[in-house]
Amino acid sequence: MRTSVSIHLDDDFQERFLSGIKKTCTAIAKTYAPNGDNVIIDRGNYLPHITKDGVTVAKSIFLSDPVENMGSQIVKDICNKTMVESGDGTTSVSILLQSLIEAYRICTQDLSINKREFLNTLSDATDFIIKYLENIKLDVTSEEELKSIATISANNDSVIGGLIGSLLHKVGAQGVIDIKESTTGESYFTGITGVKIPSGFASLHFTEMSSGRKIEFENPKIFVTNHRISTLREIKNVTQFCLLENLPLVIFCSDIAPAVLVDLIKNKQENGLQVCVIKIPKYGVDKSTIASDIATITGATLGDKDLDIKLSDFDKIENLGTIENITIQRNYTTLTYEKPTKEFETLITSLKEAKEYAETEVLREAYSQRLSFLTGGASILYLHANSEAEMTQLRDRIDDAIESTKVAITGGYLYGACKSYVLSADKLDEMMDTCTTPSGKIAIKTLQGALRKMLEILIRTNVGDSEDISHFQEGYTSDLETGYNVLTGELCSLKEAKIIEPFSVNKSVIKNAVSGFKVVITTTCGLSIDEDII
Repeated sequence: MRTSVSIHLDDDFQERFLSGIKKTCTAIAKTYAPNGDNVIIDRGNYLPHITKDGVTVAKSIFLSDPVENMGSQIVKDICNKTMVESGDGTTSVSILLQSLIEAYRICTQDLSINKREFLNTLSDATDFIIKYLENIKLDVTSEEELKSIATISANNDSVIGGLIGSLLHKVGAQGVIDIKESTTGESYFTGITGVKIPSGFASLHFTEMSSGRKIEFENPKIFVTNHRISTLREIKNVTQFCLLENLPLVIFCSDIAPAVLVDLIKNKQENGLQVCVIKIPKYGVDKSTIASDIATITGATLGDKDLDIKLSDFDKIENLGTIENITIQRNYTTLTYEKPTKEFETLITSLKEAKEYAETEVLREAYSQRLSFLTGGASILYLHANSEAEMTQLRDRIDDAIESTKVAITGGYLYGACKSYVLSADKLDEMMDTCTTPSGKIAIKTLQGALRKMLEILIRTNVGDSEDISHFQEGYTSDLETGYNVLTGELCSLKEAKIIEPFSVNKSVIKNAVSGFKVVITTTCGLSIDEDII
């Protein structure tokens, strides 16, 4: 069996490829800024997903034209990278990508360029402005600054922003935040104890689309081993017990054979077994240590391969642990509980003593990482919404706000409202003065045009396309703090108005948009799969 492909070349390819990018960027851009609109996403027989979250929109787009879809996937890739790196900025990165494409078309009209010189200068210009922004960023020093950052990221919802800012001020950047639906008619948070593990479900098939691809269990049974699970027979007793007793089962393991994964998924789908598998990550320390810590937290007996005992010998009901709540997502798992076990408290005490008497800095750092992993603050954020659709939209915004505010704690912040983009464009004048190649100058001019376009788009979300906005744009050149307030429609002191955003978001947006743009202008041929042939 072979696969046939269609070859798409030159103008035909470019037109359709760029069309796919533009369609995707336009859809994502609908969510831009506080006055942005909702996007409704069809989910078949399920309730449609209503969101103002750019990355959720991006992930849902698949175009029927194969060449257009290739362009769409480029946009989705840079959106996902930006989200992973900084927790936010997916709408901004898609808008900046489209702005770069348009600026390039304008700057190169009727001109031939040396692409190597263009690309080299573009890379240098990107590094230049990121270094500049790093030099002018500010450190987060107060709870009010956290609230402001969270409010901007939550589409200027000051109530949610205030909750997230206060919550993160309490638990810190490494803290665990679990989100649940409020039954009191209002949103609030409460402190608990918990651990966040940087590893999620081993297969998407353990989740349901209706649950937002998230698994939540209360008081599940926990099986922990640093073995590789090779056959279902090795965990037969614990799976049968949980199936008969209708108890959720969470399996932490070093690795698992694909056939076992398939068997567990079939048990879930056909027999109703509530189950999920999580592969133990290597997080600063080795997997066996993390497995041991999870066992201690949950009260499970670790199926330890170092004891030279077969995994099937650990397959006993009494070796199972439990936890009050567990939330499992694609990339991480949250364990929360009100009171730790005595064994856990003993472990923390011993780790603190070991850190104090560590003989080397390397050992001391290893103990610090482990303690940070085990003792980060935790809270439950209870959200009130009037409908399931409203709750889904609220969760999307809050997830973004939490992650972007966390990166601001560790990476600092800049003034928002596109101020950093305009300052960066102005700073590039210095590079333009020293550039000696025509293609290099076009590269700088392209980047400047795209960065300045970001401000124009922001303002026009408020005033429309017909209004003169030059006085707003001119106000951005007066000093380092003056900018546009979307809520009032006027220029203001961004410092006094507390319109700020994480440095990491701006850095990721610029870096990833330029990266995607380089792919676009250097790609002139595409291959799309047709069908299998004999």
